[in-house]
Amino acid sequence: MMEEEPLPFRYLAISDRKICPEPVPDRCNRLVELDVPALQLRDKDASDRERWTGIERLRPDGTTVLVNGRVDLALLGNLDGVHVPSSGLPPNVLKRLGGKDMIF
Repeated sequence: MMEEEPLPFRYLAISDRKICPEPVPDRCNRLVELDVPALQLRDKDASDRERWTGIERLRPDGTTVLVNGRVDLALLGNLDGVHVPSSGLPPNVLKRLGGKDMIF
């Protein structure tokens, strides 16, 4: 078993529009203003276009941002990492795509 690296933050806020119907970028930008150290964009029911639109409108300003399960969107949006489900590809494999500095 591979040893996991410590995360660069102590806690993160997880966005989920099932819980809060406010548009994801608006909610996330408000959290950034409140100095939340990290955000996980979790919109499992959103289309690829909706996810991308949300990423484009996000203004992280020093906040670590992860997207759920999508290395391609993380790379295109210049995000910090990807939250990978336990059934997903192993982080060491995903680092081949995202690079050694991307968080998985």
